[in-house]
Amino acid sequence: MRKSTVSLAALVVAALLSAPALAMQQAPPAGGAEPARPAKDDPAAKPGAPGKAGEPGKAGEPGKDASAPAAAEGAWMTDYEAALKRAKKEKKLILADFTGSDWCVWCQRLDKEVFSTPEFQKWAEKNVVLLQLDFPRQKELPKELKEQNEKLKKDNHITGYPTILFFNAKGEKVGQSGYLEGGPEKWTKEADKIVKKGKGK
Repeated sequence: MRKSTVSLAALVVAALLSAPALAMQQAPPAGGAEPARPAKDDPAAKPGAPGKAGEPGKAGEPGKDASAPAAAEGAWMTDYEAALKRAKKEKKLILADFTGSDWCVWCQRLDKEVFSTPEFQKWAEKNVVLLQLDFPRQKELPKELKEQNEKLKKDNHITGYPTILFFNAKGEKVGQSGYLEGGPEKWTKEADKIVKKGKGK
């Protein structure tokens, strides 16, 4: 009888000792269970913030498209035949700039002081088709463009830069200009005389 009492007591003690351990294994942490958070430097944890709806991310500003079929109004063209067609369509003269853009100091001054100004660009949009005929020394032009420019230089007896010629839609020369001091106001005032005279032909 005594032996049975001792065995029963041992079982009770063993049950009491194992109960807390069992309770600790099954009980959730305070505040409820929470899954482990991925590390901040884990690339899989942060796929990237999505862009705003309808606003795709910018991969960099695209450069100007040199192959665009038509230049915007007021922009410089380089194709002589295309400029003639446009002049005929818009009933304007062609302002052809024979220039050495990367070496001719006076060409660069004319561009900075006149052609690059808002005043000139506004005037040009209303009055002429702009055509640049470049003869650079530090870069190579496409073969066809180089041959076109050389032919126009020879046909029009160009001996210095900058030389500005005005052509009508038939390709006939109706006026000539160059570098003039005084900025866009003075330059366009003189050009207006040529434009007025040229449209009368």
